[in-house]
Amino acid sequence: MDVGNVIEQTKCDIVLLYGKLRRLCLTTLAGRRARQRTSRRTGECKQCGTCCKFVFRCPLLDENGLCKIYHSRLRPEVCRRFPIDRRDVEEVRLSSGRTCGYGFESSRDRRRRLH
Repeated sequence: MDVGNVIEQTKCDIVLLYGKLRRLCLTTLAGRRARQRTSRRTGECKQCGTCCKFVFRCPLLDENGLCKIYHSRLRPEVCRRFPIDRRDVEEVRLSSGRTCGYGFESSRDRRRRLH
């Protein structure tokens, strides 16, 4: 493995780890702000499991990569709220090259829809 690839992977892991910490803080310390941000979310989860493998693989994934508690009340708030904002959607693409099933409407589109 060449040094350039190692550096790029390390940068990617740092971005993903920062995102994990940011989401954890938002959902536990600023739940209201997290709820406001997710209110602009559109689309639906593809249940691809990409967000469950950021930096490390979630122990609650089954052998097929599906969440064992996806429809359970035991599912952590940070998981239920993902993605909180556009940065999270971008992290899915950064991590796997996949497109997240969620998106976010702009403030301008939201104002237009509400009026």
